[in-house]
Amino acid sequence: MRAALACALALVTAGACGGEGRRGEVKGERIAQVGERVLHREVVEMIADRDGVDEAEAEARAIETLRWVAMRDADASAEPLDPMRATQLRRAALARLTLEAEFEAKHGPEDIEDAIVDATLNDEARRSRHFHPKLHFVCQVIVRVPPKDDSGAPPEAPTDDPQWQRDAEAFGRSFARALDQRREDLAGERNCDLITKLYALAPRQSEDGRFELHFETGAYEVARKDLWVPEFVEALEQIETPGVVPPFHTKYGWHIAFVPRILEAKDVGDPADPAAQRKARAEALRVELLDGWRAETAFPRYLQLLRDTHVVRLAAGLEDGTP
Repeated sequence: MRAALACALALVTAGACGGEGRRGEVKGERIAQVGERVLHREVVEMIADRDGVDEAEAEARAIETLRWVAMRDADASAEPLDPMRATQLRRAALARLTLEAEFEAKHGPEDIEDAIVDATLNDEARRSRHFHPKLHFVCQVIVRVPPKDDSGAPPEAPTDDPQWQRDAEAFGRSFARALDQRREDLAGERNCDLITKLYALAPRQSEDGRFELHFETGAYEVARKDLWVPEFVEALEQIETPGVVPPFHTKYGWHIAFVPRILEAKDVGDPADPAAQRKARAEALRVELLDGWRAETAFPRYLQLLRDTHVVRLAAGLEDGTP
């Protein structure tokens, strides 16, 4: 064992091992570095040839040896640690090892309770955070005809009338101009905060009462063209990255819109087989939920178990009844 380790160390640090092997600095492609020590492809090839393994295994062995050398060098050159600090570091290392060997190994994705997974899959709002079609998040202000009653539903705008279009654009132009002037501020915007502020400062209704500004936000599945008017779909399909949408008309009025986010489609499984898709979603969901489940549910239970089962040895001999 010592001979093998010495040989490996010679290979990765000097470049040769045994017999007439060449010593000195190894040249060639650098494929890894640990501390100040560099691993070259030539060394990996020599280890692979010597040990009869593939290059991936040879590289892993070489890197492991370099790590051992780096730790040895660090121990040899390091200043003596304060005893209390050394104790703290040892405890931290033991805690990390315990977490890996005891906690994480026994609390994987498959250990998440079915009830937690089912609760997410069965709730549309929660499920859509993990699995969804391509979505455009839209903040928009619409110049529209004011509702005639308390229902809030506006009549369709006479957008076929060129004069109505010109007048609507004239009323909404100040808001559109204010939005255009803030393009740089909108570049990093991930929500509708800035448009909300601009809307709060804008006049709500024209002096003659023919127009009003209406504010809306939402996440839209543009691919479902049967749900939206064609002009709305066409305008959003032209937006490949977040940004201001060129103003457009629909039967609801003149739209001034901003897209802060576009979420690409995310799903697993075959929609044609609901049972298989649910199973695939459950597996993917367990992986996504793992870190949160460990932190919020499993780890507090694990700590409580340690508290309940921890035994303090007060004196030697108590285990066998020795006084």
